[in-house]
Amino acid sequence: DSTFSPLRVRRFATVMNLLNSLLGAGVLSVPSSFANVGLIPSIILLLMIAILSYIATILIFKLQLETKTSGFDELSYVIGGKVWQVILSVLTLIFLVAALLAYLILGGDMLTSWFALVHWDMEKLWPRAAMIFIYSMVVPVALTIPRSIRILSYFSTATVFFILLFVISMIVKAIIHFPKYGISKTVTYGRFDLKVFQAISVYGLAFSLPIVSLPIVNNYRHNVRKRNIVGLAATVLCFVLIVIPSVIGYLMFGEDTDGNVLKNFDDGDILMTIVRIGFFFVVSFSYPIVAQPVMGSWSQIIY
Repeated sequence: DSTFSPLRVRRFATVMNLLNSLLGAGVLSVPSSFANVGLIPSIILLLMIAILSYIATILIFKLQLETKTSGFDELSYVIGGKVWQVILSVLTLIFLVAALLAYLILGGDMLTSWFALVHWDMEKLWPRAAMIFIYSMVVPVALTIPRSIRILSYFSTATVFFILLFVISMIVKAIIHFPKYGISKTVTYGRFDLKVFQAISVYGLAFSLPIVSLPIVNNYRHNVRKRNIVGLAATVLCFVLIVIPSVIGYLMFGEDTDGNVLKNFDDGDILMTIVRIGFFFVVSFSYPIVAQPVMGSWSQIIY
């Protein structure tokens, strides 16, 4: 079925939704993970995981259309039965709920840095917890209530714009930094130890397309080839937008790269303050997109 219904989401909006579900604020943690295995193995691992993610995604697209199922959980039920579906749903929930919590923590980091500008200390446990709770209820959780992917696509486009702003800002910082200070002396170009698994987990989170794609493409054309095209576009764009700032951040700070690379820049840095504002929206807008498969998994388990 390649016909297009007025109720369906068009290609650009679908790519933006997929890219939003892949990128999010997790891109800020990738530079620090380069320290686990070194620069060159990190890029190779990212490329391999991106390819494997895309292959798994096109298989899921094909299976979903053949079985006429609506989501990943229902698809696993049709193929493997109830036991397999429950196992897969639980694993998916663990993966995605951890991502949602990370978004809230990163959102809290942005708010904390803004309060620091006016000399309000929000680093203590209870003030920080209250701040994150209020923020989560007012913004990301509230945005999750509209169930229409068409509505969320507008937020997705804004998210991708802010990611682009981050990439451009990192390039600007590189142009200023490297002629003066050069590459960090703590940069390694390759190593292998048990930390490789930590790196793989971070990179895997950046390419979670097989898990989050079905709720997004349900409102796109029911055509395997066209869905494969939007999946490929989202994967390639995601890879480029992750690798560029990650390489720059790691080369700048080396082993000192923070788990949130924006923390490596001063709170008073005007450009990075603008980027932090952008990522506040990235966190808030990514949350409802990732929450879609979470709600689907809970529904499948309960009902």
